[in-house]
Order: sequence, then C-alpha cells, then structure tokens
Amino acid sequence: ALISPTDPIAVLATFKKLGASKKIRVIVAGESLFNDGVGIVMFYTLLHFAGNTSPTIGNISKLFCQQTLGGICFGMLIGYLAHLTIKKSNDHLISILTTLTLTTAGYTIASYLSVSGPLAMVVAGIFIGNKAQRGSNEDKINKTLYIFWEVIDEVLNAALFLLLGLELIVISAPIGIIIAALCAIPLALLARFISIIIPLRLSIKNNKIRNETLRVLTWGGLKGGLAVALALSIPKHLLPAAEKSIIICMTFAIVTFSIIVQGSTVSRCLPKKSQPVDL
Repeated sequence: ALISPTDPIAVLATFKKLGASKKIRVIVAGESLFNDGVGIVMFYTLLHFAGNTSPTIGNISKLFCQQTLGGICFGMLIGYLAHLTIKKSNDHLISILTTLTLTTAGYTIASYLSVSGPLAMVVAGIFIGNKAQRGSNEDKINKTLYIFWEVIDEVLNAALFLLLGLELIVISAPIGIIIAALCAIPLALLARFISIIIPLRLSIKNNKIRNETLRVLTWGGLKGGLAVALALSIPKHLLPAAEKSIIICMTFAIVTFSIIVQGSTVSRCLPKKSQPVDL
C-alpha cells in the first residue's frame, strides 16, 4: 500500500520535453493523483488495524469507504468554497493564501472528521484547477498557483529526501536487508504491471493503444517522496525498529531505482510518433 503511490512530476516534465501527446500526459497525471489518494487511504486503513488482533472485512471496508467517500465529498465542498473566493477576489496574492489555508486548515479538519485528508486535497485541487473558464482572469490566476505549488512541491521533496538520508545514517543494513531491498524492486514492478494490465484489458480493445499505455504506465510510474514519507510515518509502537528499518530500506531501494533507472530511460517507452524528429 505504501509503495503504490507514484510521483509523476519528473516523468511529466520528460514527456513534455520529448513532445509526448497531451493524452499520455493526462493519463499519467490522472492515474497518479487518484492512485496516490487511494494508496494513502489503504495504507492508513491497514495501519489502523495493525495492532488489532481481530480485524474483519466489514470493519476494514467501512473505514475505507468512510475515508474515501468522506474525503471526496469534503474535498468538493472546500474546493468549491475556495473557487468562489478566488473568483471573487481576482487577486494573485489572495488566491495563493486561499490555497495555503485550504491545504493546512482543510487537512486538519479532514483529520478531525476522520476522512482522508490527501484525497480531499486531490479533489479540491482538481476542482479549483478545472472550474475556471479558459482565458478568464481566474484561469490566469490558476497558472500562477500552478507555478507556486510546483516550487513548493520541489522544496518539500528535497527536504523529505534530506530527512531520509539522515534516517539511513542510523539504520543498520546487514546482508539480509540488502537482499530484501534488491528483491523488492522487481516485485514492485511486477505488482505495478498486474494492477495496470487488468483494467486495460477490460477497457481498451485496440491492442496497439493498450500495449503503448501499458508500457508507459508501468515503466513511467515513478516512485517518489510520498512512499518514503509513508514508510517513515509508521509509529514505533506498532513496529519495532529492526522491522521498520527493513521497510525503509526496501522503500529507499525501489525509489532510488525508480528515479535513476526508470527516470533516465522512460523516454524509450513513448510511442515512436511522439518522439521529436530532430534531437
């Protein structure tokens, strides 16, 4: 559950530079957003029952639905209120402060209501970003918001990997953990492949389009800071330090492989027609 969320920022930048079609970029971004939201909900749902000796399917399903549906509804509500504020103000600074309030106060309220904060933020962000009419003043403000939050995302990702480096200093990595970390890399890719090929076979009849989409989503599903953050967030009282170090090392190995190997070769997954004529 913690390794399923992806980080599409780097791969989307690569796709845009290589001239990939807008359809591919939308598929990767949309899949990643809801994949992240559902993955986080699933992770914390399982974490909630980690110390319970008798979790039932009914209890798990109830908590999962409460987090998911509640997060979506709450996200639509606060997204709509933020949209009205931005539309009425027509000011870049007020719009930035509105979105900052939305993410901080909104996330806190979501936790108080026992609904998914990350999923609520995803829905609210999509609502704000797509509600403005093309060419309007609100649309211009949204472009400023996009740049602002892109910078914030990069800064927070850098800080997260810095904390990860400090965490790895105090973690011992015997040969058993190293082997487990190396084995986790192909297992994560296999799980990603299986989770994508099933819905693709059910929804797309054209084999060529299906194979291209499968290739892009499987190899282009880069792991990033979110998976690391989830691994670090496991409470000490639920998992001893020795077992937690295994999960952190496995997560770090998958993320490192994803960023270095997959990130540098993802351009080869694009359809040939999307490749630029002159490099």
